[in-house]
Amino acid sequence: QVLKRSATSNLALLKVEKSNLPTAGFVNDGELKPGTKLVLLAQSAAGTIVNEGIVRSVAGDLIQSTMTETTAATGAAIFTVEGRVAGLASISQTGSVNVISASSLRVFLGL
Repeated sequence: QVLKRSATSNLALLKVEKSNLPTAGFVNDGELKPGTKLVLLAQSAAGTIVNEGIVRSVAGDLIQSTMTETTAATGAAIFTVEGRVAGLASISQTGSVNVISASSLRVFLGL
């Protein structure tokens, strides 16, 4: 069930009918800096996708990474090596992985 969606940010909040699922906290605002190590984790029709890279640049809520990926990884979770959620993957037409920041996700979720 879709609880909330935003066409401008391309985000949707889904209700999951399960309990006791593992959770991960968000990174703090300003914590991601150029050079911060990142891990992308996704599940696609082809299987599990894992990728790693670093933050290339941060300009407000726009976070660019050194990772490249196929569009199958769009919406994938991006974590710090400490296991906190850095954001979600947005894949450009050239395959560059940009990050929808944790602060943008918090605003969308009303946190």
